[in-house]
Amino acid sequence: MTFQSHSDSVLYITYSPQGIHSAHAYQYEALKGRTISLFKRTLLTKLPSRKFSVIISEGWRPSIYASLFKKLGVMAVHINITFGDFLKLPERYPWAKGLVKKICDNIDIFVANSTLTYERLLRVLDVDKDRVFVSWPIIVDNKRAMLKNIKPLFNNKLTICHMSRLRDEDGPDNLIRIYEKLRSELGNNVYMYIIGRPIERKYKKLYNKLLHYSRKKKKFKVLGHLPYTIVCKIFRKCCFFIYPANLKSFGLPVIEAMAAGLIPVVTKTTGARDFVYAVDKRLIVSRIEDMVKVLLELYTYKASELSEWSKRAKEIALAWNKERAKIHYITRLRRALKNIKA
Repeated sequence: MTFQSHSDSVLYITYSPQGIHSAHAYQYEALKGRTISLFKRTLLTKLPSRKFSVIISEGWRPSIYASLFKKLGVMAVHINITFGDFLKLPERYPWAKGLVKKICDNIDIFVANSTLTYERLLRVLDVDKDRVFVSWPIIVDNKRAMLKNIKPLFNNKLTICHMSRLRDEDGPDNLIRIYEKLRSELGNNVYMYIIGRPIERKYKKLYNKLLHYSRKKKKFKVLGHLPYTIVCKIFRKCCFFIYPANLKSFGLPVIEAMAAGLIPVVTKTTGARDFVYAVDKRLIVSRIEDMVKVLLELYTYKASELSEWSKRAKEIALAWNKERAKIHYITRLRRALKNIKA
């Protein structure tokens, strides 16, 4: 199976009822020229009316539908864009591993969103590595345009930013610890800006804890969800971006901050470490205490040295653009299709 013939038909089942995940939309766009149907998972009330050469499922829930279609012979090849949600169930509940493996038997190719997801797939579900390749999310064009002209502020203050949906996996429980440890060393020279808020009710308790703490500490600011133009203004005030994830399959805000020139420091359980490693592997840490040490060391650097790190981070983030991602995706996909055909 290849994608050379325009007669190939592809059914794409999205992760969200709102449509394709914007950071992965290039994988859909790379297949233009073929007949592509788009099913939103909430609208999957009946089987497709014809047979497809390929079905692409985006995330965990769509993979269940697509696996059913594969079982019923609706399509020849099932490709899954694999996020962290795919692995939560078998990791938390070992009894569910067998069930998830049965679904995996009906997936021919896994497109992991990071090397972290790739490693977890092989370890948790024993997936054959020839059936897996990595293709990372991208920064959408309108955000790239805003981020590329930002120059962060390097002065005698340690100004740090974190942005996420503040779910457990993002590590928001670590932010207060990091701030307090830094403040114990540097006093009032530490500023932390936290952007984002959880949508799900189960994460509101932790968010409220951050809000309560921010009312007592004026330089620890919890800003909630912001328009992206305001996010860019916050990035301009900062020099470092931290992502102390407990277990995050990617973490798109990391490369967005890098594109703005912020120097990233992340845990090794953050999927975006793939990009951070290209800046400097010392910016990837195992423990929160190590993150604090790295930030304190960076604080001692001259502005000219930090500017070089900033420039490198920006170049790496912006180099992974839509066209490069499409070429990478199609090249690896063709190779994977040859593997399963063999």
